[in-house]
Amino acid sequence: MLCQRCHKNVATVHYREIMNGVTRDYYFCPSCANQGMGTVDKGKSIGIDEILAGLMGLQQNKEELRCPKCNLKYSEFKKIGKVGCEKCYEVFAKKLEPVLKQLHGNVQYKGKVPKCDVNTKDQMGRLQELKAELAERVKAEEYEEAAKIRDMIKEIENEN
Repeated sequence: MLCQRCHKNVATVHYREIMNGVTRDYYFCPSCANQGMGTVDKGKSIGIDEILAGLMGLQQNKEELRCPKCNLKYSEFKKIGKVGCEKCYEVFAKKLEPVLKQLHGNVQYKGKVPKCDVNTKDQMGRLQELKAELAERVKAEEYEEAAKIRDMIKEIENEN
């Protein structure tokens, strides 16, 4: 079968269009398909990307996401790997979430403790526990135990 565009080469690319329940088949040579020169229904031109998307069952969205503040397109963001402004995070949120999860393990920043402060953080937690226990011992009138806990608290505070 010959290409329906150039009518010269053998058609090896098959394009099926289903619109409103009406099915139309088109056949193109690789050259016409690659150039996007295949004229389909009322002058509509198709390219190889549209043909492949149709074959894989993908729908192409002609309206590409664009940031209203900095005018950055999502495709440009994918190329450069950087957003243009703070508004981009809101506009591209649905597409960025899986990427951020994969890169960072989460989409919300949890903070970071410097390695030198890890021991201090542990001691502060222990100190709070001891103070709570001290208050309980005093309330229960266990003064000997409370005195031991008080000494432990002073020891930790002196280390800091």
